[in-house]
Amino acid sequence: MKSILTISLTVLAFAAMAQSLPPNPADPANKTPRMERYKHAAGLVSRVIKDGKCIRFLDIRKEGVAITNVVEKMPQSFDTKVEIVKATAEEGACPMTTAKKAFSDDKVGAVIVIANQGADMPALTVCPEDRMGVINADRLSQDLPDEGGEEVLAKRFTKEMWRAVAFVLGGYEAQYPCVMKSAFSPADLDANPLLMTCPPVSGAISKNAQRFGFAKVQCVPYFIAVRQGWAPPPANDAQREEVERFEKMKAARAITNAVPAKVSTPAK
Repeated sequence: MKSILTISLTVLAFAAMAQSLPPNPADPANKTPRMERYKHAAGLVSRVIKDGKCIRFLDIRKEGVAITNVVEKMPQSFDTKVEIVKATAEEGACPMTTAKKAFSDDKVGAVIVIANQGADMPALTVCPEDRMGVINADRLSQDLPDEGGEEVLAKRFTKEMWRAVAFVLGGYEAQYPCVMKSAFSPADLDANPLLMTCPPVSGAISKNAQRFGFAKVQCVPYFIAVRQGWAPPPANDAQREEVERFEKMKAARAITNAVPAKVSTPAK
């Protein structure tokens, strides 16, 4: 009877001790995935570490679904500067002519014009030798579903913009998971769940961009930029939290690394 009582008390003691101990960081259940640190509001930030040319999307559509956010992830994949500019189409001007005129800005290294060309014109036209292309917004707007049509159209634009940059800057079709799978119709775009180029294609584009004198961009999570010392001032609560966390970490490290003052001993 005494042994049973002893075992019971021992088990209860260990249970109480386990509750009072801090979580074991080695336990996967207690680890916060690193992606959680920057996938929300803190986001990604970039800086130009080598000046040069940029990839410019020139949006001359009359109206349409918003596409400005599409270029946010491109610097991360291509390691170069990407921008989107809204412009007014010249009456009767060919989009290719508009693209050529954009090169009058010596900071432009490649141009993708997004235009209304009519449903009978190609969906995507690319001229890699001249580093320019045209996306036909009217073709992408064909055969949209009755429900959720705007969301489908936004995804089509995202995919076609990534594909346009890839074809213009030396990317290639890929039959493994990538936005660069063959697409012969808007339905083919819809069937591909991916919205950006895969690493091998992105690497080919980045290599060619450097070859043609494009800007070199570093794109990292905000908390890494804070630790490297070049992060822009925080623009939201999540970024402010990262700065505060880093300052507290620095202060704690300074205390830990402080050299204790030497205590002088009186001479005998």
